[in-house]
Amino acid sequence: MATVAILVHPSRADAQELAASTAGWLHGLGHRTRLLFLGKPNRVVEDGVELDLGDVSLAGVDLAASLGGDGTFLRLAPLATAAGVPMIGVNFGRLGYLLELQPARLHEVLERALAGTVTLLERSALTVSIGDAA
Repeated sequence: MATVAILVHPSRADAQELAASTAGWLHGLGHRTRLLFLGKPNRVVEDGVELDLGDVSLAGVDLAASLGGDGTFLRLAPLATAAGVPMIGVNFGRLGYLLELQPARLHEVLERALAGTVTLLERSALTVSIGDAA
């Protein structure tokens, strides 16, 4: 049994519908899900409780998915990286510079990922801070 965390864009009804159907589908296969709905800036709602996004831990999660656009994916990245959790990003956005996976293929890709038959690609990340220009 695996646990899949799904981070969902707040204003995409289609992403919310896919998250709900995917949670039911995964449950039917014997897996657990954590649905995380982005809220106010840097806030997330899980099980009706609003939390600061930085306070969310993905410890114990086997796979994380973002349903939204590049911004949703980038919000998930620090959480997944901190917990060493592989990520899948589903493109519900307009441009999709980072995300290629279309919603119709999510279940297929999740099934393969949970079976361990996908290739994981490691990516580098940068941290940038801007100080006073004095």
